Amino acid sequence: MVCPFCGNEMVSGTIMGDARQKVVWNEAGTKRTIGDALTGKGILENVSYSLCRFGIKADYCPRCEKMVFDTAIRK
Repeated sequence: MVCPFCGNEMVSGTIMGDARQKVVWNEAGTKRTIGDALTGKGILENVSYSLCRFGIKADYCPRCEKMVFDTAIRK
C-alpha cells in the first residue's frame, strides 16, 4: 500500500495487545522476540489501555510514522 500522506511504500502488519502487555505493532511475517519485548520495540505510545485483548491489521509508514487500518463501527 502507498502512504496517502507522503507517497512512501507502507509495511503491512498487525496492531495487537492484551492485559499482560502494552499495545504493539508487528510487521507481517515476523514474530516478536524476547529482545523486542525487553527493549520495547514496536510499542504504540499513544494508546488507551484496557483489559481486552485485540488485534488489528494495519499498514505502517516508516517515513511519516502514520498507520492506516480499516474500521467497522457497530451501530
